[in-house]
Amino acid sequence: MAIERLVFLTGWRKTGKTSLLLNLIRQADCLSLDLAGVVSPGRFIDHIETGKFVWDLRSREKFLLASAVPGELLGMQLGLWTFDEDVLAWGNACFTAIEYCDVLLVDEIGPLELERKMGWMAALDALERVTARTAIVVIRPECLETMTARFPEAIHLELTGTSDRGRLLRELLGYSAGNCADLPASDLDD
Repeated sequence: MAIERLVFLTGWRKTGKTSLLLNLIRQADCLSLDLAGVVSPGRFIDHIETGKFVWDLRSREKFLLASAVPGELLGMQLGLWTFDEDVLAWGNACFTAIEYCDVLLVDEIGPLELERKMGWMAALDALERVTARTAIVVIRPECLETMTARFPEAIHLELTGTSDRGRLLRELLGYSAGNCADLPASDLDD
């Protein structure tokens, strides 16, 4: 593996993992780091998550990946969620195109990948072939043991409701973020 530092970021649902990644993206942009991979923020209506977007960090293109609204998307079902298979294929193509980067982000690996062998399968491949300074992979807690068996060298960071997010950002990036702490929201937040 050509990744110098592999970090598994874990935490239970609604602890702010994706929000932390969005802040990390702003920090990395401020530092002019080459980002690659995808982040999957939720779509909320009245504080209820009704969908999941996917953003490619290189092109900054975004699409609706999954919906909990019946009939909004056609595709594979996983619990309440319907996944757009064309968008999954697009996201996997984004991972396949990556050869090198400073920071590789994968949001997220869970039962879809590890149990059904679907979802971000190209991300798992990318973790074994991409040259990167750091790779940060969001992992569902129930999948951490399986991923650790596959990548035993990974560092584990857990996000809780009381975590020091500034410290976590520094740990995730591997060094101080300098004067980037209070950056305005990016185009990823719309």
